[in-house]
Amino acid sequence: MTGHGFDDQGKSLLSPAAKSSASFDSRLGLRVRLGLTVGGLACGLALAIGLLFAELARNHLAERQGQALSGLAAQILDALDRGMFERFREIQILAELDEFRSPATPVDSKRRILERVQSTYQYYAWIGIADLASGQGLVGTQGYLETRDLSKRPWFSEGAKAPYVGDVHDALLLAKLLPNPRGAPIYLLDVATPIRDPDGNVVQVLCGHLHWWWTQDVVNTFNKPTDTQIFLISREGIVLIGTTGNEGEAFSRIAPAGMDLASVNRAGDLLRWQDGTIYLSGFARSQGYQSYPGLGWTIIVRQNESTALALARATRERILWIGGIAGLLGAIVGWQLAGRLAAPIERLSAAAARIGEGALTEPIPLVSGYREVATLARSLSGMVNSLTTEIAERRAAEAQLKLAATVFRSSSEGILITDAANTVVAVNDSFFAITGYRREEILGQRPSILGSGRHGPDFYISMWQTLAATGGWQGEIWNRRKNGEIYPEWLSIKAVSDENGRLANYVAVFRDITDIRKADEAIRKLQRAVEQSPVAIIITDTAANIEYVNPQFTLNTGYSFEDVVGRNPRILRDGGKSDAEYKALWETISSGRTWTGEFCNRRKDGSTYWEEAIIAPIRNAEGGITHYVAIKEDVTARKKAERELMQTLDLVTRQNSELERFAYVAAHDLQEPLRTITAFTQLIERQMSERLTVEEKDWMGLVSSAALRMYSLINDLLIYSRIAADTPLKIIDMGVCCREALDNVRQSLEATGGTVTVEPLPKVHGDHRQMVQLWQNLLGNSIKFHNPLRPLAIRVQAREDGGVWEFSVTDNGIGIEDSEHDMFDLFRRQHTAEKYPGTGIGLTICKRIVMHHGGRIWFQARPNEGCTFFFTIHSSVAVELEGAGGFPETS
Repeated sequence: MTGHGFDDQGKSLLSPAAKSSASFDSRLGLRVRLGLTVGGLACGLALAIGLLFAELARNHLAERQGQALSGLAAQILDALDRGMFERFREIQILAELDEFRSPATPVDSKRRILERVQSTYQYYAWIGIADLASGQGLVGTQGYLETRDLSKRPWFSEGAKAPYVGDVHDALLLAKLLPNPRGAPIYLLDVATPIRDPDGNVVQVLCGHLHWWWTQDVVNTFNKPTDTQIFLISREGIVLIGTTGNEGEAFSRIAPAGMDLASVNRAGDLLRWQDGTIYLSGFARSQGYQSYPGLGWTIIVRQNESTALALARATRERILWIGGIAGLLGAIVGWQLAGRLAAPIERLSAAAARIGEGALTEPIPLVSGYREVATLARSLSGMVNSLTTEIAERRAAEAQLKLAATVFRSSSEGILITDAANTVVAVNDSFFAITGYRREEILGQRPSILGSGRHGPDFYISMWQTLAATGGWQGEIWNRRKNGEIYPEWLSIKAVSDENGRLANYVAVFRDITDIRKADEAIRKLQRAVEQSPVAIIITDTAANIEYVNPQFTLNTGYSFEDVVGRNPRILRDGGKSDAEYKALWETISSGRTWTGEFCNRRKDGSTYWEEAIIAPIRNAEGGITHYVAIKEDVTARKKAERELMQTLDLVTRQNSELERFAYVAAHDLQEPLRTITAFTQLIERQMSERLTVEEKDWMGLVSSAALRMYSLINDLLIYSRIAADTPLKIIDMGVCCREALDNVRQSLEATGGTVTVEPLPKVHGDHRQMVQLWQNLLGNSIKFHNPLRPLAIRVQAREDGGVWEFSVTDNGIGIEDSEHDMFDLFRRQHTAEKYPGTGIGLTICKRIVMHHGGRIWFQARPNEGCTFFFTIHSSVAVELEGAGGFPETS
């Protein structure tokens, strides 16, 4: 028997070629090898670490410097955007002034306001107003461009539509008019916005021209690092401000290579620019500021590579010098250490070489040195003594060990082996995967480390008794993983004896059955859900033969499982659907799609019922259809309730329509006789005033006032009847509606000396006429019930809360004595008509209008402290606030 390089007589089996190769390799001694290896490793490692740290330091410094340049760019761009935002907002505020909106304001007054604004900001080159209809300049600072045709200017056409900001351009018309203290070509930026008349119509365009050198002054306020240039780039890639600050030169240049850097959102890269120089660059791209949309400007800040990375280069050189010195010292130490290690080993190596030639009787030299070498010498001697005997035994067991090791390693089931004392001596890789323990954590432990605590002592006593009696045990057990998770497993244990029949080991083979348990539980849950489902469930094969129905199906139809299994669902047909409809259903589900719809079916007892159904295919793992499942809900009661509800709703709708038509006709027909009574009463008062007694005049006055009250009541009834629920809604401006209502009650307001403040109001989907009526009634209510002991003050507000726009009208009038009464009921009055004239329908009209728009209306009040009326419109029918719609106090 052969093994380990020797034949049965202990002679070497090495071929002459192998011996020659070994002799050649021995020319390089252990000391040389160790010295070269340790020295090479030390030098190489030191050099690699030095290069790595040098590159990391360079990249870190470049990234940090690039971020600093980008931060500077962002600061400059933020200052420019904030400045443009101030001018953008300032021009819009000017356009909202009543002096500009009113056509009655003199031109000189408008010019003085514009020149006053220009004087507050030195970079305004010109501010003016152009007429939308003619396109001519109406007003301009210092009178510039007045009567000139401005209709072809971009700011005129764009500013008439919405607030507008224009990028830098030549001064053109103003170039020869404006003073030029800097002597450079004049370039301007445009800020324009529409001016609306009191009715909300655009009639004029307000524009402000800013001197371009404003941007240069802003850039010059920032401190630049050494050897740094700043570029301001337009959206089209044109350099607006370059390194020289010369606009005329900059506007003619195409943006440099740094635009490639900004286009991919990357800062801190080194790029070669058009001048052939490499720069480190940072950038920032404008996103606007608040309502100012921005002009798409980009700021690029670049710094010469030699300046930006000077510190990085110096750091890299120092790191490389340190690494080289450390590597050289390591090589020297390695050479000395190799010499000390190699000397005794070389003596043992010579003896081992002779043994390798087959001289198993060669004595092993006794060497001095460190402990490991002495141990090696003794071990080598012992090895030579037992080698001949061991060779034969090892070869015999080698094949079996390889086979067992392969099975042990590759098994998908966990394997744990203990000794006779139940101490773990071996586990396979699947054990680690299942339990989470590492080899060093489980070897030497007892299997009880896996215990879950779910099994009592009786369970384990029974297990050991079975093992002792039969030599084996198997069953389901709960164990615990390293992470604390408890899991089920199927475990088989086998007792193994040695050649003398004594117990040597226990071998446990187990597999994790968590997924099997989960699948079983999922199946049981699904089964319970189907059986306890409140809807009927039917499963058929692909030929539509019923294979399963749940108990609810029996409750709905009266058919038991035995009645329908193997039969076609057509047994339920009532004839309500045509063959074409059933054919379409079958084509839908057989093509793999889901069908939904309703059936009118017949129960086993012959009664009919309605059901909603969803029918879908069931597919196997390959995607093929194997069954169909139908989920059906009995909706007979709901269908009946829907029919009754529709009949009731139709009846109520007809009755309401007839009532509204009657109210409208009655109110309309009463107007003519009332006009006649009023006219004749006034005629009698004029023609016979001298012949009437004082008492008769009082009677005539009572008749006239009663007729007027009746006339007001009829008008309110007409308004109430015209508020139809089907009135189409469109986008309206609540600010415009409120102003119209305020104009309608202005005479009454001025009589009280009161004021009204209207905050910005949104645009909503609504009826313009009805909203004017709503605002008029609420404002008129506040004016009517004002407190004569203090000046009347009314405030109109709007806020969005929880998806709803809430509007309010607040006054400081007399309040309401009893807030418990529903003031929105028809003809509800808190005061007599003699004290406070009215019809008692105004708030009822308000409620009907608000309900027509899907909202609600209520009030809060306290006696002598005023009152606030609230009403809401859902945000789903409202549009944006648009920053306008409010106006200051009006008296």
